[in-house]
Amino acid sequence: MKLLQIALFASLAVFATSFSNASQELITNGDFETEDFSGWTVRDQGLEGTGSFTIEAPGTNSTVPGLYSRPTPTNDSSNFYAVSDGNQGAPAVHVMLQNFTVTDPNQSILLSFQMFVNGWIWSSGSRADSATSDLFARVDILSSDADPFSLSTGVLLNIYNGIDPASTNAFQQYSQDISSVVATSGTYTLRFLVSDNISGPGTGSINQGVDNVHVTVQPVPEPTTMGFFGLGLAGLIWKGRKRFFGK
Repeated sequence: MKLLQIALFASLAVFATSFSNASQELITNGDFETEDFSGWTVRDQGLEGTGSFTIEAPGTNSTVPGLYSRPTPTNDSSNFYAVSDGNQGAPAVHVMLQNFTVTDPNQSILLSFQMFVNGWIWSSGSRADSATSDLFARVDILSSDADPFSLSTGVLLNIYNGIDPASTNAFQQYSQDISSVVATSGTYTLRFLVSDNISGPGTGSINQGVDNVHVTVQPVPEPTTMGFFGLGLAGLIWKGRKRFFGK
């Protein structure tokens, strides 16, 4: 009987260990606590001096003078985050991206991040309440060979496309299982994009703030592991029935 108990609990331990040692982070410097873009690539499309992504501290003023202040990330330990600095008087598109590699497609892969997208209409002096064809932010999974500024070719999954409502000025939490999109072993690209590709009277600016970015791997239990778990569970049920019926 003792040998049976040992076998039962050993099978459960194998199942538990398969999960406890499974979590793996695929993104480098997703919280920007290095106070720089280590691990990330930032690129700009537009005239020189029309803005880019920068690193800022929570609660500091917008890099577009005279507008709203930055919200504070929901993670209290966060000291820095990335943010685009809006329209600087000429059309521009800015991207912040990082490649990550999937080595085993038999995995559950979760993307999570915190983000705010605040738009501003200069002519009315008010927040933009909706995106336009030129004023918007995106979050995408791209193929590794895609053009960093592409909105179609090479875009495997679009997670966000628009502007936060004017009533919102806080980081929002986003989480999505991307396993089906990265189901083949290889390298993929996570991209944050902001377009303030507008100019002239009545145009605006936009700030996309990003923090606590994670692409986390959680392997799916293999059939042999599930078999051990089933054996252990069945054994425990059988042992409990014997005690209950006194046999």
